Amino acid sequence: MIIGYARVSTDDQSLGLQLAALERFGVDRIITEKASGKTVDRATFQDMLEYGVRPGDTLVVWKLDRMGRTLSGVIQVIEDMQKNGVDLVSITDGFDVRTPMGKAMMQISLVFAELERNMISERTKAGMAAARAAGKTFGPKHSIMGFPKRLKHVKALDADGLLRDGDGQLLISRADLIASLNAADKSAKPIKSAMTIKRWQDDGFPGLDTASDK
Repeated sequence: MIIGYARVSTDDQSLGLQLAALERFGVDRIITEKASGKTVDRATFQDMLEYGVRPGDTLVVWKLDRMGRTLSGVIQVIEDMQKNGVDLVSITDGFDVRTPMGKAMMQISLVFAELERNMISERTKAGMAAARAAGKTFGPKHSIMGFPKRLKHVKALDADGLLRDGDGQLLISRADLIASLNAADKSAKPIKSAMTIKRWQDDGFPGLDTASDK
């Protein structure tokens, strides 16, 4: 039996291109999965390897990275398949591991695919570091600094000497400060935990002058 396997990482991605290619290849059955390829330990994929394919079967994928994105993981899966008498064909990569050349090409393709992902990851990290150095922030808004009305409110308290002393200790209880911050900007998601204030205090009151400047 010739079995096709198709995978996308998220629900908003389409399986259409892979399914069309597998149907043109002439597979007898198609198994689909929506899950990240960071690991080969995915429920549907592992069930297919354990129960869905048998000795003499051929597993067909649109591209090798549909099986997984790690070199060691995919090679281990392919080696286990071959030990169990199951062959592999990758349509886009253009190889068939039933031949020595096909197996060699598969291993070379995996090496270059992992190298490309690592290079992309490094470029992304470098870009984010440069953006942070330029003052850009990532992730959710800071509960105080990310909301102008709240920041204006604590600046006013600080200017009046009601927020903190010269040693960086609060002159107002965290509960009272949370209440006043929530009242200052009712359109924002309310602050509920005193740990939010503690972290802001421990970080040196970012958004305000440092305590040492007071």
